[in-house]
Amino acid sequence: MKTASFILFVIGFSITSIAQDLDKKYKSGTGAIYTMSMAGVSVEMGIVIGSITSNSMNVEYSFTQIIDGQPQPLWQQFKMKNIPSSGFLVEEGYIQSNSMPKPEKLPKSYMQAYNSSLPMQSFLFGNKGSHQGQFLGNETVKTGAGNTKAQHYVTQSNGQTIHYWISPEAMPTGLVKLVVTGNQGYEVLLKQLISNSPAKINPSQAIRLSEKTRKWLPQPGQGTM
Repeated sequence: MKTASFILFVIGFSITSIAQDLDKKYKSGTGAIYTMSMAGVSVEMGIVIGSITSNSMNVEYSFTQIIDGQPQPLWQQFKMKNIPSSGFLVEEGYIQSNSMPKPEKLPKSYMQAYNSSLPMQSFLFGNKGSHQGQFLGNETVKTGAGNTKAQHYVTQSNGQTIHYWISPEAMPTGLVKLVVTGNQGYEVLLKQLISNSPAKINPSQAIRLSEKTRKWLPQPGQGTM
């Protein structure tokens, strides 16, 4: 499963209409766990908010990646700066697995790829009225976290049709369900909300990306589960 595609989709959108004081709107350690399904294979992905300032926050993603032929838990963390006129800008990125004693810094090419990909407004961390696409109506979505009242939108991107359901009940991410049809279609469904879950990666301990990591590190939008 191409987990990097999920990460790219989640973080690559420009995010708009966010309150300037992020530290008043969001709380470290909160997040969500999602079930991602693609080609008959399902995996879990976690999203948790790390450190927060008034105009930036670190968002960490956890999932499973094949490393040296074996599945291993993997964490990626991104520092996202709020630009009121255009949304978030991904400034820094880090990666860590159980086989890495310290987190490693992702190359700048990753930040450039995330910031230039899928240039549309996001449902993630957004407010009502900040979403791009056609509003299809209010619906109740059955998830692992229970029945959730959500707003259903549909949009197009790169030849794919994207249906997504958002709700304030699913904060901090806001995403309840995502269905992508077309080339490499997949589905993401909320499993549960989480709190008091500290981020794995400590950016202050990060070292330069090693050549060993660089060899297996998937490029944005690539990589196999």
